Amino acid sequence: MPFLDEIVTQLNTNWKDNLPSYIPEGMQSRFCGIAETIIEPIETSQGERIKKYPAIVGLDGDAVVDETRNGMIDIDDDYALNIYHRIESIANSSTKQGFGDTIGDMQEIANMGLMVIAFRNKSNIVAHKFEAFLKDSLPVTTKITIDGSTVQTSIFKIGNSSFDKLQLLAREYAEVEVNYPELVVFEMKYQIQSIWKKRCFINN
Repeated sequence: MPFLDEIVTQLNTNWKDNLPSYIPEGMQSRFCGIAETIIEPIETSQGERIKKYPAIVGLDGDAVVDETRNGMIDIDDDYALNIYHRIESIANSSTKQGFGDTIGDMQEIANMGLMVIAFRNKSNIVAHKFEAFLKDSLPVTTKITIDGSTVQTSIFKIGNSSFDKLQLLAREYAEVEVNYPELVVFEMKYQIQSIWKKRCFINN
Protein backbone atom coordinates (compact mmCIF):
# COMPACT_ATOMS: atom_id res chain seq x y z
CA MET A 1 0.00 0.00 0.00
CA PRO A 2 1.58 3.31 -1.02
CA PHE A 3 0.87 5.17 2.21
CA LEU A 4 0.97 2.36 4.75
CA ASP A 5 3.86 3.85 6.73
CA GLU A 6 2.09 7.19 6.94
CA ILE A 7 -1.10 5.51 8.17
CA VAL A 8 0.78 3.56 10.85
CA THR A 9 2.44 6.79 11.99
CA GLN A 10 -0.99 8.42 12.26
CA LEU A 11 -2.28 5.50 14.33
CA ASN A 12 0.70 5.64 16.67
CA THR A 13 0.29 9.39 17.13
CA ASN A 14 -3.42 8.99 17.81
CA TRP A 15 -2.86 6.28 20.42
CA LYS A 16 0.01 8.11 22.07
CA ASP A 17 -1.88 11.41 22.23
CA ASN A 18 -4.91 9.68 23.75
CA LEU A 19 -2.99 7.37 26.06
CA PRO A 20 -4.75 7.33 29.43
CA SER A 21 -2.84 7.31 32.70
CA TYR A 22 -1.44 3.83 32.06
CA ILE A 23 2.14 5.04 32.05
CA PRO A 24 3.30 6.67 35.31
CA GLU A 25 5.14 9.95 35.14
CA GLY A 26 8.81 9.44 34.40
CA MET A 27 8.30 6.18 32.50
CA GLN A 28 8.77 6.08 28.74
CA SER A 29 6.66 4.47 26.04
CA ARG A 30 7.90 3.48 22.59
CA PHE A 31 5.65 3.49 19.51
CA CYS A 32 7.47 1.95 16.54
CA GLY A 33 6.45 1.59 12.91
CA ILE A 34 6.32 -1.47 10.67
CA ALA A 35 8.78 -4.12 11.82
CA GLU A 36 10.47 -6.92 9.95
CA THR A 37 11.97 -10.13 11.31
CA ILE A 38 15.76 -10.07 11.42
CA ILE A 39 17.54 -13.43 11.27
CA GLU A 40 21.14 -13.43 12.46
CA PRO A 41 23.48 -16.45 12.84
CA ILE A 42 25.29 -16.57 16.18
CA GLU A 43 27.79 -18.91 17.82
CA THR A 44 26.79 -20.47 21.12
CA SER A 45 28.26 -23.19 23.33
CA GLN A 46 25.86 -25.58 21.55
CA GLY A 47 27.14 -24.52 18.13
CA GLU A 48 25.69 -22.15 15.56
CA ARG A 49 22.14 -20.99 16.29
CA ILE A 50 19.78 -18.50 14.70
CA LYS A 51 18.93 -15.30 16.53
CA LYS A 52 15.59 -13.80 15.56
CA TYR A 53 14.06 -10.48 16.56
CA PRO A 54 11.85 -7.65 15.25
CA ALA A 55 13.37 -4.43 13.94
CA ILE A 56 12.62 -1.45 11.75
CA VAL A 57 14.87 -1.74 8.69
CA GLY A 58 16.14 1.41 6.96
CA LEU A 59 16.85 1.81 3.25
CA ASP A 60 20.52 1.08 3.94
CA GLY A 61 19.57 -2.32 5.35
CA ASP A 62 20.45 -1.43 8.93
CA ALA A 63 18.08 -2.30 11.75
CA VAL A 64 16.82 0.84 13.46
CA VAL A 65 14.82 1.14 16.68
CA ASP A 66 14.32 4.87 16.42
CA GLU A 67 16.21 7.96 15.29
CA THR A 68 18.78 7.55 18.07
CA ARG A 69 19.21 3.78 18.44
CA ASN A 70 20.19 0.94 16.14
CA GLY A 71 19.34 -2.73 16.60
CA MET A 72 16.35 -4.78 17.61
CA ILE A 73 13.07 -3.64 19.10
CA ASP A 74 14.26 -5.07 22.37
CA ILE A 75 12.36 -5.83 25.54
CA ASP A 76 13.81 -3.06 27.65
CA ASP A 77 12.44 -2.26 31.10
CA ASP A 78 13.36 1.40 30.58
CA TYR A 79 10.16 1.41 28.51
CA ALA A 80 6.92 0.66 30.32
CA LEU A 81 5.20 0.13 26.95
CA ASN A 82 6.44 -1.01 23.53
CA ILE A 83 4.26 -1.10 20.42
CA TYR A 84 5.13 -2.07 16.86
CA HIS A 85 3.25 -3.15 13.72
CA ARG A 86 3.57 -6.04 11.28
CA ILE A 87 2.22 -6.54 7.74
CA GLU A 88 0.67 -9.99 7.34
CA SER A 89 -0.70 -9.70 3.80
CA ILE A 90 -1.92 -7.21 1.21
CA ALA A 91 -4.68 -7.97 -1.30
CA ASN A 92 -5.07 -5.78 -4.40
CA SER A 93 -7.78 -5.04 -6.94
CA SER A 94 -8.77 -2.20 -9.27
CA THR A 95 -11.94 -0.40 -10.27
CA LYS A 96 -13.21 0.12 -13.84
CA GLN A 97 -16.33 1.82 -15.17
CA GLY A 98 -16.94 -0.72 -17.94
CA PHE A 99 -15.35 -3.02 -20.49
CA GLY A 100 -12.42 -1.37 -22.19
CA ASP A 101 -12.12 1.44 -19.64
CA THR A 102 -8.72 2.24 -18.20
CA ILE A 103 -8.03 1.29 -14.61
CA GLY A 104 -9.15 3.99 -12.18
CA ASP A 105 -8.81 3.75 -8.42
CA MET A 106 -6.93 0.92 -6.73
CA GLN A 107 -8.44 -1.04 -3.87
CA GLU A 108 -6.22 -2.63 -1.25
CA ILE A 109 -6.74 -4.55 1.96
CA ALA A 110 -3.79 -4.73 4.33
CA ASN A 111 -4.02 -7.30 7.11
CA MET A 112 -1.95 -6.04 10.02
CA GLY A 113 -0.79 -7.16 13.44
CA LEU A 114 -0.14 -4.79 16.34
CA MET A 115 2.32 -6.14 18.92
CA VAL A 116 2.09 -4.78 22.46
CA ILE A 117 4.73 -5.52 25.10
CA ALA A 118 4.47 -3.82 28.50
CA PHE A 119 5.84 -4.19 32.01
CA ARG A 120 2.94 -4.57 34.42
CA ASN A 121 5.10 -3.52 37.39
CA LYS A 122 6.08 -0.25 35.65
CA SER A 123 2.70 0.56 34.16
CA ASN A 124 -0.95 0.22 35.04
CA ILE A 125 -1.64 -1.96 32.03
CA VAL A 126 -3.89 -5.00 32.19
CA ALA A 127 -3.74 -6.76 28.82
CA HIS A 128 -7.45 -7.07 27.98
CA LYS A 129 -8.26 -3.56 29.25
CA PHE A 130 -5.46 -2.00 27.23
CA GLU A 131 -6.56 -3.96 24.16
CA ALA A 132 -10.05 -2.48 24.67
CA PHE A 133 -8.52 1.02 24.81
CA LEU A 134 -6.66 0.44 21.53
CA LYS A 135 -9.85 -0.76 19.83
CA ASP A 136 -11.90 2.11 21.20
CA SER A 137 -9.28 4.67 20.12
CA LEU A 138 -8.82 3.29 16.60
CA PRO A 139 -10.11 5.84 14.06
CA VAL A 140 -12.95 4.84 11.76
CA THR A 141 -11.34 6.38 8.68
CA THR A 142 -8.26 8.32 7.66
CA LYS A 143 -7.29 10.25 4.53
CA ILE A 144 -4.01 10.98 2.80
CA THR A 145 -3.80 14.28 0.93
CA ILE A 146 -1.23 15.62 -1.52
CA ASP A 147 -1.31 19.30 -2.49
CA GLY A 148 -4.72 19.67 -0.90
CA SER A 149 -6.30 16.75 -2.80
CA THR A 150 -7.33 13.46 -1.20
CA VAL A 151 -5.45 10.64 -2.90
CA GLN A 152 -6.29 7.81 -0.51
CA THR A 153 -9.14 7.02 1.86
CA SER A 154 -8.84 4.19 4.36
CA ILE A 155 -11.16 2.53 6.84
CA PHE A 156 -10.11 0.34 9.76
CA LYS A 157 -11.56 -2.93 11.00
CA ILE A 158 -10.61 -4.84 14.14
CA GLY A 159 -9.81 -8.55 14.00
CA ASN A 160 -8.94 -11.14 16.63
CA SER A 161 -6.48 -10.63 19.46
CA SER A 162 -4.12 -13.21 20.96
CA PHE A 163 -3.01 -13.13 24.59
CA ASP A 164 -0.79 -16.24 24.44
CA LYS A 165 2.35 -14.61 25.82
CA LEU A 166 4.66 -17.62 25.52
CA GLN A 167 3.67 -18.35 21.94
CA LEU A 168 4.00 -14.73 20.86
CA LEU A 169 7.42 -14.27 22.47
CA ALA A 170 8.67 -17.53 20.91
CA ARG A 171 7.47 -16.33 17.50
CA GLU A 172 9.01 -12.86 17.77
CA TYR A 173 12.30 -13.62 19.56
CA ALA A 174 14.80 -16.49 19.40
CA GLU A 175 18.15 -16.64 21.20
CA VAL A 176 17.22 -13.38 22.93
CA GLU A 177 17.09 -13.42 26.72
CA VAL A 178 13.53 -12.75 27.83
CA ASN A 179 13.23 -13.38 31.56
CA TYR A 180 10.56 -11.00 32.78
CA PRO A 181 7.59 -12.69 34.49
CA GLU A 182 5.99 -9.25 34.82
CA LEU A 183 5.59 -8.88 31.03
CA VAL A 184 2.25 -8.19 29.41
CA VAL A 185 2.26 -9.40 25.77
CA PHE A 186 -0.54 -9.52 23.23
CA GLU A 187 -1.21 -9.07 19.53
CA MET A 188 -4.21 -7.25 18.09
CA LYS A 189 -5.12 -7.93 14.46
CA TYR A 190 -6.54 -5.09 12.39
CA GLN A 191 -7.29 -4.40 8.77
CA ILE A 192 -6.79 -1.30 6.63
CA GLN A 193 -9.14 -1.13 3.64
CA SER A 194 -8.09 1.59 1.21
CA ILE A 195 -8.99 3.14 -2.10
CA TRP A 196 -6.21 5.17 -3.67
CA LYS A 197 -5.73 6.94 -6.95
CA LYS A 198 -3.45 5.16 -9.39
CA ARG A 199 -0.01 6.76 -9.86
CA CYS A 200 -0.45 9.18 -6.95
CA PHE A 201 2.34 7.45 -5.06
CA ILE A 202 4.73 7.48 -8.03
CA ASN A 203 4.10 11.15 -8.64
CA ASN A 204 4.69 11.91 -4.98
